[in-house]
Amino acid sequence: TNKGFLPGQAYGLLPPYIILFIISVFLSFAICCCSCTYGFDRLLLWQHMLSAAAVLSVVGYFFLLLYFGIANSNNSDPVVLIYIGGIVVAVRSTMVHACLILIARGYRISRESLSTCFKVGFAAYIIVHLT
Repeated sequence: TNKGFLPGQAYGLLPPYIILFIISVFLSFAICCCSCTYGFDRLLLWQHMLSAAAVLSVVGYFFLLLYFGIANSNNSDPVVLIYIGGIVVAVRSTMVHACLILIARGYRISRESLSTCFKVGFAAYIIVHLT
């Protein structure tokens, strides 16, 4: 009884990606509903970033799940899907880290603006983190 073409180690990634995809769909739906109820014009920058990160989670896990599903069903290797999924997940992780740094610095919570030195260092951090 052949259940697919993925090796055992890669086949073990399917259930976690399915669970993460379902959780990210519900989370992004809840966050977007709350954002629409509250009003997009009244949200802070980091709240917009978290909403975008939730949507990027759905997209990234969809591509990774699609890659493993196609590889398991017909023994092909659509490498483009795993690259797109990996890039989307990396951008999402960078957005979450950037959001945490902005919150920790008190941007728009207790400070109206950030210093130029911090902005330059922050931009360098984002560039280094993405590469």
